[in-house]
Amino acid sequence: MRFLVYLLIFFLPLFGCSSNRQVVKAERKAERAERKLDKEARKAYEEGLDRHLSIQTPETLDRMKKNRKKSNRWIRPKQRDPFYKRWFKKRR
Repeated sequence: MRFLVYLLIFFLPLFGCSSNRQVVKAERKAERAERKLDKEARKAYEEGLDRHLSIQTPETLDRMKKNRKKSNRWIRPKQRDPFYKRWFKKRR
């Protein structure tokens, strides 16, 4: 009898945390719906961006391209050379 009580006490937490298949299925469905919405939003954004660029004059597109390159230079600075190249680089 004592063995059964210990066995029950040991397995009681496991029964409480068993996952329900319906809950898991609903979570997967919600994740799929969220991914679908994200994909649609990204597609709409890209279409809007393409439309925005298509209605610009060539001069404006040129300025936009130059500004984009200039901002990218500030955003992503040049990578340092690896340490072995810096160690063995010829110095002046």
